[in-house]
This record gives sequence, structure tokens and C-alpha cells, in this order.
Amino acid sequence: LSVWLGGIGSYIHPLGVSKEGYAPFYITDVPLSDPPDSLTVVNVALERERADGTIRGRVVRAGHPVADIPVALDFVDIPLDSFTSVSVAKRRSSPERVPLLGKATRTDKNGRFSIDGLSPGTYFIDAAYFSDDGYVSTYDEAGITEILDDEIVDVGDIAVIPAIRPVSPSNQEIVTDPSPLFVWQPVAGADRYRLRAGIGHVLYFERDIVGATSYQLDEVL
Repeated sequence: LSVWLGGIGSYIHPLGVSKEGYAPFYITDVPLSDPPDSLTVVNVALERERADGTIRGRVVRAGHPVADIPVALDFVDIPLDSFTSVSVAKRRSSPERVPLLGKATRTDKNGRFSIDGLSPGTYFIDAAYFSDDGYVSTYDEAGITEILDDEIVDVGDIAVIPAIRPVSPSNQEIVTDPSPLFVWQPVAGADRYRLRAGIGHVLYFERDIVGATSYQLDEVL
């Protein structure tokens, strides 16, 4: 996978591997063979987790805690200050996020969550990521944080809002149309809807829709 960082020919080719019980393996830029369609072999050397960093926080809706919300982590070893210097649009389109196996939990009755055993690096906090949660994260800057050795970081409140319920395509449906028509159920009191789409777990297309509960995708995913 390639990530555009700006400038002519400025591409990186990151590779990340996650296995429960092991520290995440990450290479910022895999050296590709020449020509581009040749085979590149990369050795993945996993090491047992030794770090004990912790991320804590709370999931809220309109300032009120929300219980039993799933929370998981993605990882990247790019320093937070370097990563946040890239525009929001490019950050959301970056495929360098590595979902961490075993680093998931649910909020308690007070909306609190805590995930430990974390290696140093930059983390993305994914809240309400299942299709039937009824909520979706607002994806603000509170959802990104950096951990140093054995550091405990409280990210504060992670806001969620009611999720739109899809009518078509339905959840888990395989979509072959490169520019599908999205239709969803209305949410009471909503003044606009935010549609996000993509291929894989990275949703790189985003559009706000006002006064409608359908949208014909105007670009090919």
C-alpha cells in the first residue's frame, strides 16, 4: 500500500503486522523491487510484548457517558507531531493504521475504558465500530494519542453520535457497483448526515448530506 505525503514522487510503502501477545511489527517504508511488478520478500520478526503503556478514556454522547460501547486500537509508529502535520483528508486516506489484535474492550457503566500492555507509538482509538452498535465516533483529535515507554495516557472523552441505519446496501452485503446508491433510515432530530465509505477498514470517502436520506456516490471507490 502507498501513502502520498506530498511532493513529486513522494510515496511511502508501510507494512504493519499484528498478532495477539506480540508487539506490533512496523516498517515505515518497504523497499520495493525494481521493476514494480516484481516480488518483494519481507521478513517479519515478531517479539513478545514487554511494554506496559495504557490508554484510558470515556465514551460520551452529548456529554453523557455511554455504557457497553466497543473500543479498540489501531497502531502506527510515526510520531504524533509528524502525523498530525498532514492534512485531515490525507490522514483519513492513509492505510498505515494496523488494527491490534487483543487490544479491545467495552465501556463500563460509567462509559470508561482502559486498554493496557501497549508498546510506544501513536494510537487511534476506535469507538462504536461495529455496524449494529447504534452509534459512530465523531473521529475528532481526541481519538489519536501517543504513548511513550510504560506511560498511562487518559484521552478524556471520545464523542459518539447516533449511527444511520442502512437500507441499501444492507450490512455485510457484497457491493459490486463501483458507484453505489446509498439509502438509509432517517434519524429523529438530525439536521444532516455524514456518509463515510471506503475499501477495507479505512473509510477514505466522506460527505455531509443535508435534507436527504440517500446519496449516489459520484466517484469510484
